[in-house]
Amino acid sequence: MDLIALLKDRVSPLVLQNHTTFLTEKSSALSAFYPFLLSALKENPKLISFFQNNLNPRIADLFGSNSGLKDQLLAHLGGPVPVEELEQTINKSIAPTLSLLGDQAGTQDEQGIVQFIQQHASSIQAALPQWSTSLLSGLGLGAVASAASNLGSSVTSKVNATTSSVQQNIPEKPKKGILWPIIGLLILVGLIALLLRACDQKKAAPDAAPAAPSAAEASTESAALHLKTDGQGQVESCEVSIADAGFVDVLQNHIKTLFTKSQPCNANTDAKFQAALLDQKALPDVLKHVQGVPNVDLSWVDNKLTIQAPDQAQAQQLADKVKSLVPNLQVVAGALQGVDVNQTVNNSIDQAKKALSDLTAGGTVGAEDIAKALNLQIINFSSASSAIPDSNKQVLDQAAALLTKAPDVKLNVKGFTDSTGKAEANKVLSQKRAQAVADYLISKGAKSDQLTAVGYGQENPVADNATKEGQFKNRRIEFEVVNTQTGEQQKVDAQH
Repeated sequence: MDLIALLKDRVSPLVLQNHTTFLTEKSSALSAFYPFLLSALKENPKLISFFQNNLNPRIADLFGSNSGLKDQLLAHLGGPVPVEELEQTINKSIAPTLSLLGDQAGTQDEQGIVQFIQQHASSIQAALPQWSTSLLSGLGLGAVASAASNLGSSVTSKVNATTSSVQQNIPEKPKKGILWPIIGLLILVGLIALLLRACDQKKAAPDAAPAAPSAAEASTESAALHLKTDGQGQVESCEVSIADAGFVDVLQNHIKTLFTKSQPCNANTDAKFQAALLDQKALPDVLKHVQGVPNVDLSWVDNKLTIQAPDQAQAQQLADKVKSLVPNLQVVAGALQGVDVNQTVNNSIDQAKKALSDLTAGGTVGAEDIAKALNLQIINFSSASSAIPDSNKQVLDQAAALLTKAPDVKLNVKGFTDSTGKAEANKVLSQKRAQAVADYLISKGAKSDQLTAVGYGQENPVADNATKEGQFKNRRIEFEVVNTQTGEQQKVDAQH
């Protein structure tokens, strides 16, 4: 199978898998774009490294400031497809094309990929549309630019030969009538030299086309990726925070390609995050090493890549494999810290019971004392459930009895989740859980105006969501004192 046919067979279905309109037209556009892109990469290998460093490369990067040529390309490719929709489709094809080229060439090195493209030069040339020639020439690339350069060299050579011949026949003291033609000829030679120099500069322009973002565009928070595999080595969860929405699409495509089963990535594309991960061009290769490895937690934040596995040796082995792929990252390996959930929950309930019993025996009860005692307990809700476990009801019964004796005490019941799943659904679930706790206390004698339920979802984590232990800590109910005179809220830590 030739290279163009391979791209049609593997990349096009990946790009078009979620499309429902203009499928035939988009497929034809991709088929015409592949030989154009390969020709550009062959003539300007630096574009390969640039595109590899961006998981969301765009054709706008290929044309730089020459948006007119980009518009011409889309006009040739588009037909009835809306221009914006077509451009998005073409953009999505670049990253998987580079990935396939690297896989087929057996290297991600730009020179190795160029050599691989050159091996398929005949099939690429045969598939190259006629209109591509003028666009490649406009970029200073391809056969047309080369031919123009050869033509210029030929003209220069002939002019030099003519000039030399004329100079050899010029008498030592030329007549005035002969001098002006000679001066004109020399001026013509100078103009041709300037023209050829401008062509060379134009040919080199694409090397500098991809520009780095300015310092003013720098974002305040680092981009981050958290990914976990289940017991079968499939993706259990994926969380990404990055300003580039296109990155999320490409990331998900890579995950779908590599893993038999996977969960959609929960993405936060707020502009406050940076638009790229450090060394993100290596992400596809890092995912290949994670593929099929059970119970791995991968956290990619700022300049640090943390890999955790059930066994320290297993985590270190995986870290050693990816270190060379991410030269600018600190790769840290560690064993997952197991959490005995039942024991931890039971201990917390016992502590809360004792603290509430001490308050009952002490006489006067303050709002802060009740909140501190309640914050000792862990209410371990079942997955996606707001039903209060029976073991926690004993604690809430004690608290409700105290609240009936202290009618001026007002508390906020705050619900939180971990970051697994969609943020909107987590917020709804956290609200239901907080409300369930408030409703239970009210059913046991507390006044309705003493309790206000608020759900915060995955906001304000107290631990790293990249680990199971961190997720367990983030799934929580907190009690907060409300000042009955000022209405101000006061966060209260648990007693220890």
